[in-house]
Amino acid sequence: MEFQPKAFDVETVFTMAKKRRTKKFRGPDSPLYTAVCPVAYIMRFFGLAPYKFSNDRLVPSNVYLIFSFMVLLFYSYAVCTECYRFSKLQRDTELLKGTEYVKIIFNYCMTVYDILTVAMTRKKFTCIWNSIQDYDEAVRILGYPQKETKTRIVCWCLLIYNTILWIAINQTGMDAFTESWSDNIIYMSVYIGSSMAVYKFVGITLLLGQRFHHLNEMSQKSVPSKIHYYRSIKIDLKTIQGLHNELMIIGESLNSLYTSSLILWLTNLSIHSVTNLYFIIGRFLSFWDDIKWPVIICLLLWLLMFTTQLLLIHVACDFTSTQANSIGGILIDWQVYLMGQNSSTMPLESTLHLLNRRLQFSAAGCFYVNLPLMRSIAALLTTYLVILLQLQ
Repeated sequence: MEFQPKAFDVETVFTMAKKRRTKKFRGPDSPLYTAVCPVAYIMRFFGLAPYKFSNDRLVPSNVYLIFSFMVLLFYSYAVCTECYRFSKLQRDTELLKGTEYVKIIFNYCMTVYDILTVAMTRKKFTCIWNSIQDYDEAVRILGYPQKETKTRIVCWCLLIYNTILWIAINQTGMDAFTESWSDNIIYMSVYIGSSMAVYKFVGITLLLGQRFHHLNEMSQKSVPSKIHYYRSIKIDLKTIQGLHNELMIIGESLNSLYTSSLILWLTNLSIHSVTNLYFIIGRFLSFWDDIKWPVIICLLLWLLMFTTQLLLIHVACDFTSTQANSIGGILIDWQVYLMGQNSSTMPLESTLHLLNRRLQFSAAGCFYVNLPLMRSIAALLTTYLVILLQLQ
């Protein structure tokens, strides 16, 4: 039998090599995960990310779940150690001693709830992440790839800001209360863990808000009356509605996942903020001649940490809700223009439902979390603080 050599096509070989080098848009090599990778490792260290990638899809991981429960045991040890240490310390007043117990125990309970919630809702969170990946793949195919430059910048800014702030709290706390480094770190560990849970919610909410904003920009560039202003690919109305529906499903799943945690975070952060501010003002009023500035600076840094988390929760929820609820007006303007040109094939009623389907982040059904709520919380805490200062 005569051997027939196979023809060698240089163009085909180079095309296949180029495909191999093409950047992946799913899994650990995707632009999204690459942008948030440092934060993902930190979340995993604090037991808040018991997930792994399998075939470019995020799936629950039993190995990381075991690590989450180990972190939970460490938090329990830290709280027991700190409560025992507080019982041996001499405080200026019984109010200060009792307040410290309440704050640390309430924060511990909230942290335990966060880790248990993460453990029980692993599958639901992975579905949210995978749906975001699917959306990014869909808009990339349409010619509008999601840019992750801002995501990377925000992640690193928050990471650097929190690192500097926690180091400052640690150093001033050691100086103010004459504690060793290990004792101060054990006390801070539970608070760092609770703050990581807040940042995880803020991060995934801002990612969703970015995609709503991206979809709004796509819609505005595809409006027929504005086509000559942009050099873009025209997308039809049904495609925009389908993409918006996918993002709304993600947002509603995210809201149901964190609705109970939101009210716990807001309560915990508000309690810590008002008590810290009360003790700062109380020290200025009572010990003006002998102010311990290291203690004041330490309390101010703690107050900055709590108020930062409060502000980020409200900003993330308000930004995402505003971007999600803006699509209705854009699409109605689009259809009105088409009706004026007698080129509309869809009834106006097919878009009106977007005005009624609104994304709002609810705190256990009690209230919606947005920037106006931040103003209400500030007013309420100010009133409560004035009442506390009037009491002996």
